[in-house]
Amino acid sequence: PTVWQHPYVNIFKQFKVESWKKSSKEGDVTSVMDKHLKCTVFKIQGSIPAGNYIQLPRTTTQSLGLTGRFLYFMFKPLPSKYFVIHVDTVSEDGLVVRVSFSNLFKFKSTSTWLQFPFACQPAKGMKKNNNPTDSVEHRTALGAKTNFMGPAPHAQKWTVLVLDMHYILSMYINRKFSHIKNLRICANILIKNCFTSDISYDPRISVDQARLLGITSVDENAAPMPRDMNFFLPKSKEWDDCYDIVRFPLDTPTTPVLPFDAIRRSDTPLDAKRRGDGPLTSTQRKISAMKTKHSNSSPGIISNPSVTMVESSHGDVHVFANKPDIRLKLTNQNSEFERSNQNEVLQPDPILKLRKVIGFGGQKNKSLWHPGSSLHGGNDIIVYACNSVIVAMETATGHQHFFIGHTEDVSAIAFNKMQGAAPCILASAQSGAGGIVRIWKFESQECLAVIRSQNATAMNLLSFSSSGAILVGVGRDGHGKNLFMVWDTSGALRHGSVTVIAKAHTDVEILRIAVSPIDDTRMLSCGRDNLRFWRVRSNQLRSCPVAMPTDRKIGDFSDVTFARSDLNEVSVYACTKAGYIIEVDFHKVTIRSIHKFTCIKYPLLLTGIALNSIRFTESFVATCSDDGFLRLWALDLSAAFIEA
Repeated sequence: PTVWQHPYVNIFKQFKVESWKKSSKEGDVTSVMDKHLKCTVFKIQGSIPAGNYIQLPRTTTQSLGLTGRFLYFMFKPLPSKYFVIHVDTVSEDGLVVRVSFSNLFKFKSTSTWLQFPFACQPAKGMKKNNNPTDSVEHRTALGAKTNFMGPAPHAQKWTVLVLDMHYILSMYINRKFSHIKNLRICANILIKNCFTSDISYDPRISVDQARLLGITSVDENAAPMPRDMNFFLPKSKEWDDCYDIVRFPLDTPTTPVLPFDAIRRSDTPLDAKRRGDGPLTSTQRKISAMKTKHSNSSPGIISNPSVTMVESSHGDVHVFANKPDIRLKLTNQNSEFERSNQNEVLQPDPILKLRKVIGFGGQKNKSLWHPGSSLHGGNDIIVYACNSVIVAMETATGHQHFFIGHTEDVSAIAFNKMQGAAPCILASAQSGAGGIVRIWKFESQECLAVIRSQNATAMNLLSFSSSGAILVGVGRDGHGKNLFMVWDTSGALRHGSVTVIAKAHTDVEILRIAVSPIDDTRMLSCGRDNLRFWRVRSNQLRSCPVAMPTDRKIGDFSDVTFARSDLNEVSVYACTKAGYIIEVDFHKVTIRSIHKFTCIKYPLLLTGIALNSIRFTESFVATCSDDGFLRLWALDLSAAFIEA
């Protein structure tokens, strides 16, 4: 039923905007002749944007039914004014979600409405001889740290805005895009057209250029824009000098890296290439080669530069020195396109290789230890983080293995297995926006998956279940509340897939988190003045606090652990900064016993020894305390075997 929508749908033409039979207008909406585009456009203006608009279709009860992944707007904001555009979409489960963007908004996200701020970038001014020169706003924007927010600047370009509807709905509200229901384009704006397509068009490539460069497939995401949808381009002018293109997410229509909270113009491929601060795809290198033909020393020959930057699937950037691998020979009779795969690589490659890391970033995360196994020759392994690098060091030889890929300091690490066998999966989180968590195959240091959490500022705690199928993470959202996430990691080793099972926001402070060894849906957390059980049921995360005694001051909880007696029996132990160890009944969620540890030298002190960590094994209990001692206790906590 959607065959008629391929390869694209000209929305204004399909719904006959000029006659207003299938569409409607309200307020000051007129058609004017634009001298730059040399065609008729619609001008929507008014002091109140909500009272001046174009509505598609005619009534909100009707539906456009447009299924194209990419939505294209061709518009120009009016100077010193605000504008608003609303796009009502429908998810596959029937939920209507409004996606709006405006230079009036701040970012806001709800279950049915997404508001994105649009940053209007100032354009260059024009001299009398029609040569571009820097306007005051443009020169100010070049030195600014962020794009201009607020009313549109006086100097504006016509802009092509490309919205990836699949990405927006899946990333921000975890829904699958079905179709576009209606559009409402409000004042103050000039708009030429809008259309939908499953193809990622690039208006900077003409049909003739694409034919010469051999671009015949849309798989490269750089198909030339149809002539009737593109802007008029004067002779001897470059497209980027006359117009802007803005993609949301930023210039990554198929594989976005991070969620974004604003729509803004990013650098064009040529700008990034001139500065050398960004990798280019093969198609972009072709475009760059064609656009630099006037600067080549040999007339009639177009080639890419001698330095190529390539981004791998893991996000690493590699720089290669090579001979031109794309060359276009232009003759009077015909055109010939050549491709060569012979590269002249600098030796050695890579020039630098990380050999050893000296240091430990222990302020934000803990180190992990695993006993000797068949992995790495049977040596014991210590895993820790130093800034953005994770180090796995063999204790016997000191040999280090590195997990490289994080772009910020590593804030948490966790194994999926800690007993009986070599760890198969390592999870690591980094600080900074996005709440990025990486899943690694431990044996090969290969990154299996990258998890990104919307609106999360960091993931500070990670914990695997004993089966390795569940990963729990705790971090902060944009409002400073604790964000509790539960992921399904059962498919990480097989096909690198990790899905969200449940998430919750809470005001309770969480310092430690652990998953039950007998039930992957039960978790336990502790923090300042609280000990809390969590449970996942029907993709919902609920919690229940443990009632604390009122006759004594327990203090802040510092650690929590499970003690397993048999296959179906488990006890919960938590330690506090006041020197208490509390045993909790796992099934009844009540306190069984309370133990207090005091200093032998000063038995009359009311405050006990502050405990930082506690762990149970089959033979003893291990505790760490503020007095600098590691102690091993009997399982009933009656006496200490040894302290060091």
